[in-house]
Amino acid sequence: MIHPPPDPERQAISPPCYPITAAQNPVVIEKHAPLGQIACMTQKLAILSLIAALGLAPAAASAACYVEYKAKRDTPYALIYDVATVGGPCTRQDAKARLARQLKSQGLVLLKVISVTKR
Repeated sequence: MIHPPPDPERQAISPPCYPITAAQNPVVIEKHAPLGQIACMTQKLAILSLIAALGLAPAAASAACYVEYKAKRDTPYALIYDVATVGGPCTRQDAKARLARQLKSQGLVLLKVISVTKR
C-alpha cells in the first residue's frame, strides 16, 4: 500500500491513516501542592535519607579482611593452606595476631601470613 505524500500544513509523526483532529482545549497535568504539604514531604524525605544512610554505614564499616595463610597441626601432622576472614583493622600485624589466636583455639599453629586483603 502506498501512502499519499503528507500535506505540509497537516504533517504528523503518525501514519496518514490516523486523522489529525483540530486543536483541543489544553489539559492540566501538573498541579502544585500547598507549601505545608511540600514541607512535610521534604521532612519525610530527609528522615528516609538519614535512615538509609545509617542502614548502609555498618556495611561499609564492616568490610571483610581476608587473610591467606599457612598453618600446621602436630598431631596428626598436617600442613594447611587456607584463606580466613578476620574482623577489626585490616593491617598485616593485627590480622596475624587475631588469626594466630583463632587457629590456636582449633589446635593449629600459624606458620606464615601470605597476604592480607580488605574487601
